[in-house]
Amino acid sequence: MQPLTIVSLLAENARPLHHAVARYLSEHANLPARLVEGVPWQQQEHMLDTGAADVGFLCGLLYTQKTDHLAPLAAPVMAAPRYAGMPIYFSDVVVPAGSPFGRFADLRGARWLFNDPGSFSGYAVLRAHLAALGETGDFCGSMQASGGHIRPLEMVAAGEADAAALDSTVLDLERARRPELVARVRTVAALGPHSIPPAAVARHVPPAVQEQLRAALLGMHTTEAGRQTLTLGQVARFVAIRDIDYNDVRATANTANQIVFRPQ
Repeated sequence: MQPLTIVSLLAENARPLHHAVARYLSEHANLPARLVEGVPWQQQEHMLDTGAADVGFLCGLLYTQKTDHLAPLAAPVMAAPRYAGMPIYFSDVVVPAGSPFGRFADLRGARWLFNDPGSFSGYAVLRAHLAALGETGDFCGSMQASGGHIRPLEMVAAGEADAAALDSTVLDLERARRPELVARVRTVAALGPHSIPPAAVARHVPPAVQEQLRAALLGMHTTEAGRQTLTLGQVARFVAIRDIDYNDVRATANTANQIVFRPQ
């Protein structure tokens, strides 16, 4: 069989896990696979849309926009206790460690960052939270795109912005990779939880191969090689998911549409 092509549309610090998953599938599940490397995420998304890629690790919101050609495959359960053994994650609102901000309400008029307008954890969740509070886009003094998942963390840590909502799993991985960086920020609110970004499979992949893929991912935590692979992403195991599991993401995105930020 032709090797499965896997794309990773999540933060860069998740790529070691996804690379290792591709290797695990090849070496332990009789499913030759390769992770696309050195290609901009926009091009990788295009590959997923045109059938040039077979599997994608992607944002839950992006998944909900592509269900005509993608099917849910599996989702990670993070190992840390805060995830309570469920396939969930949070948007952690961080501020500079030495700032006077102590809670979300203190951030009225602050300088905010997000990664890009398509981000669920960094943009949609924040807007939905403001809508739920009865606020408007004027709550944020400014709202600027940073162009990456990790860049808002770096900029808040450097004092170049006052706040950002970060994918909690990205923050966890960066805490292990660069503890000195994460020590320069402080979490003042945790928004969520929401269904965690899934692995999705292209519908052109034969059903038998889809099931083989799903079984391989769901069984990873039962093998030593699989457990070693999962550890790279601080993942306890993969679990089965259904499309309906992402209705919370759809509902949050709809609520977020109530909030419009002023042009900067």
